[in-house]
Amino acid sequence: SSNVKIGVLQMSFDPLTQAISAGATSASQILDLRDIHYKLVFQILVSKWKWFLKPISRNQVIEFQTDQAKQYFVKAMEIFITSFQDATLPPATYRYNLSVFNDLQKTHNLYTIPLFRTEMLNAFVLTLMDAMTDGSRQILQDEIVFTVYNLASVDFENFFVQIIPAFLAKRQLSAQHVVFDPVTDAPAFSNSLKGFINDVKVVN
Repeated sequence: SSNVKIGVLQMSFDPLTQAISAGATSASQILDLRDIHYKLVFQILVSKWKWFLKPISRNQVIEFQTDQAKQYFVKAMEIFITSFQDATLPPATYRYNLSVFNDLQKTHNLYTIPLFRTEMLNAFVLTLMDAMTDGSRQILQDEIVFTVYNLASVDFENFFVQIIPAFLAKRQLSAQHVVFDPVTDAPAFSNSLKGFINDVKVVN
């Protein structure tokens, strides 16, 4: 029933998140709980996608079913972006969360949802590029590059005109210091991104 769904969502998105954030148990238990939590949130999104978003036909705008559905979708995205910012997250869990995003894009076109595209996409790309730059996720570089490409490919103009300048500005750099070759095919983009990040590390 609808009440049961709301109860599950409230438990999954509120008390669990608060307990993890507060560190209400030992370090190893927190890591285990995080792992379970991310998988739970992913399963909720996949199995209840139609609860969150209205079915659409061609040329229709993607809309949320209710304000409450929108609220919990935002919470889900906040959980995942926080995980990408967490330097203590084990590589296997980080890799899993990257796969979540690629799976949601492949099956449900996550990145084309207007709310995600206009208010969240840039933040996710910048967070992943930060992780590449600080070296904390070197072992996952290829997976991160793949995810960044998928996010950027939604709107390459936005990536080159908005995201790259914002990324450089955070480091008090500009295109005069480091240049990102504006290529859009996957292999060339991947090589250009890796080279760009390496150049940023050198000059910064």
